[in-house]
Amino acid sequence: MHMDDLESKAQEGNNKPHLDPRSSFLAEQAKKVRVSNWALISFLFFLLSIPPFCFLGLFLPWWLAQFLYKYPILPSLTIVCAVLALVHIKRSQGKIKGRVFASVGLGGSILFILGNLYIPMLSLSYDLIALQSKLASPAIYNNAAVELAQYCQAVTTKVDNTGLGNAWYPNTIRNLNPFYGYISPKDARIVFAGGFFHLGYGLELDEKASTEKQSVWNLSLLIESGKKHLCTVRLDETNPFTLDKFIETAVAGYDSNPQQAHSKIEFLLLFNRPEMAYQACKELTEKYPKDWWPRLTLAFMESAKTTTEQAGNDFAKWVEKYPCFTHYFYLSFFYQKGNDLQKACDAIEKSIEYPLQNDVYSPDLHNAYYYASNSITVALKNNKSDLALRICDSALAELEKERGKYSSTPYWKPKLQKLRAAIVANDQSTIDRWNEYRAWGGSFNPYQAQNTNAKQRIKVGNHFFPSDEDIKASERPFEEIEPLTKEWQSH
Repeated sequence: MHMDDLESKAQEGNNKPHLDPRSSFLAEQAKKVRVSNWALISFLFFLLSIPPFCFLGLFLPWWLAQFLYKYPILPSLTIVCAVLALVHIKRSQGKIKGRVFASVGLGGSILFILGNLYIPMLSLSYDLIALQSKLASPAIYNNAAVELAQYCQAVTTKVDNTGLGNAWYPNTIRNLNPFYGYISPKDARIVFAGGFFHLGYGLELDEKASTEKQSVWNLSLLIESGKKHLCTVRLDETNPFTLDKFIETAVAGYDSNPQQAHSKIEFLLLFNRPEMAYQACKELTEKYPKDWWPRLTLAFMESAKTTTEQAGNDFAKWVEKYPCFTHYFYLSFFYQKGNDLQKACDAIEKSIEYPLQNDVYSPDLHNAYYYASNSITVALKNNKSDLALRICDSALAELEKERGKYSSTPYWKPKLQKLRAAIVANDQSTIDRWNEYRAWGGSFNPYQAQNTNAKQRIKVGNHFFPSDEDIKASERPFEEIEPLTKEWQSH
């Protein structure tokens, strides 16, 4: 390179402006001030967006909240919008319009999410507070105390709403829509709310204050922190509210609630009113000719009036008129109770000619695989391994069609596969353990109103539900049955 060129380069270097360190510092501070200003403006717009979104959140209708819970993709999309808003804030590079809209979008998204999570809970809390105030009102609890005390004094055994619905409750209680309750000769409990916030009534007989001529009852409000005494009721032993009056009042309640027609029949059977139950059952079969439950119940009651063979023939004609897998299972169940095991197995044979699915005519109490497992047990106990194997194959084929869409697939598939392998290998030990496991769980019982532990049973025709065998099996200590539960419930 020539000397002239070197001098020219040096001259150019000398002509370049030199940055003063102080001016560079000031420029950096100015940039920070601009960023702070945009951040402040964004925050202000965020604050301005809170009132309208809060207003919408506070008055968000309950149906909209249910819609969002039903379709959770909407809150997820809101979260995505919030993330995009954050990205937009970062990329806006100080543009006020972009930051304003991004800030409003972010604030609205966050508040929308919080509103849909907490506003319904807040609304529910207000409802519970209002209900507690209502239950603590003398106009309510005085009537409730008298009615509950009369009911307790009338009955001779514990009655709860398991299988009996709520139509039998006293009027004052029923109008408050409790979700659980029971009465007994010495106490009663009515629950209106549970979980994180318990709320209800508790009635107790004061045995020390009671005499032969007068019973004394104390009503309390049951809340999360304990119980609060509300009032005391005294009833004379000549209380005109007798058991017959209790049943009459309950029947009137059921008649005003047609959707609890099954519960009405169970109630009458529980209180040993077979003729009233029989008439109610006949009326129900005429009103709902495709409903299996009153048909099966009627067959049991008619077997006591005529013969098991005659009642079975009539029931079989109905099943043939409305054929499906579960209807033939119910026919088999009827014959099992009548100790006609051959006809019971014939009905099972007929059942697997139809798709292993639940009743297409009226709701079942269990899913079809539960009925299949009961049929397998019956077939095995009657030395019909080929029939048990065909039921297994039918159930496994139906489970394969589900392809894991329902919870029944992971629950039943491994059990049935293991049982099938045992049948093919003639592994009697495994088969015996299966039968023992199923016996502990109890056989099929179409009547849910009984309390097994208290041996409070329903008599339908000549048969008791639950049976003596079911009660005996249920009373086995869990330590004895635990190895079976681990074997058959592990997947």
